[in-house]
Amino acid sequence: MSNKDKFEDEIIIISSESNSFLNINEILKYRDLIYLLVNRDFKVFYKQTILGPFWYILQPLLNSAVFTVIFGKIASMPTDEIPPFIFYMSGTILWSYFSSSMISVSNVFSSNKDLFSKVYFPRLVVPISNVIINYLQFFIQFIILVLFIIYFYFNGSAFTLDLKVFLIPLLLIQLSMISIGFGCLFASITYKYKDLALLLGFGMQLWMFVSPVIYPMSMISDKYIYFYILNPVSSIIENFRYILFSNSDFNLALTVLSLFFSIVIFIFGLYIFNKVEKSFMDTI
Repeated sequence: MSNKDKFEDEIIIISSESNSFLNINEILKYRDLIYLLVNRDFKVFYKQTILGPFWYILQPLLNSAVFTVIFGKIASMPTDEIPPFIFYMSGTILWSYFSSSMISVSNVFSSNKDLFSKVYFPRLVVPISNVIINYLQFFIQFIILVLFIIYFYFNGSAFTLDLKVFLIPLLLIQLSMISIGFGCLFASITYKYKDLALLLGFGMQLWMFVSPVIYPMSMISDKYIYFYILNPVSSIIENFRYILFSNSDFNLALTVLSLFFSIVIFIFGLYIFNKVEKSFMDTI
């Protein structure tokens, strides 16, 4: 038998892997999988809970009430003439979306290792689904915030909502980029060095206190403002309050730098994630 006859029925499988670390077309082909993962995560999270999605409502209400008492009443921290309750709620719901998205993305390898080992699909589909499920959380909490804004408006507080409100989705997209970028970076590190994952929770708490969640940027001394410029979340929270309350002037320089850092973080996180996902099953 000739070599030609010997190998003529063989099928050689070669990789069609793209050199791009963000293959949009391939991800769009798996949009149904994204929907299924979002649906799965929502059902699993509330499967054995009493209040179900009402936790989305209770969480910002309780946090805002506690912050109002501790930081507003006891510590007497300024809120730029915004009623303290909605000032803290505006920062809380935005931070809750960011922290929930980032932590869920950072656990993508450990929480989906069984799924990853059974079938191929673009691994970035899972971080995207994690971010999307948290959009639902933000949407519900944002409606509650709007209802409280209306309540305070009819009780004498001055608010001016205009077309700037349509810029809020852009802030969410930017916050999603940071969540995916940092989350993918942490996932790429902690899948191998699992003890580092224990530091993430502490790190997120520390990050919250160096972000203007419970205080306005106006109370930051000029000599420390450069540290806040390096924190892209600071600009997003400030711009969110600016859109809702018009309580301060728009800082173009801070916004541009924040957007620049967000893009860098997003690209770098995806690049590292793409490198690690090819071999993480050998280690996890």
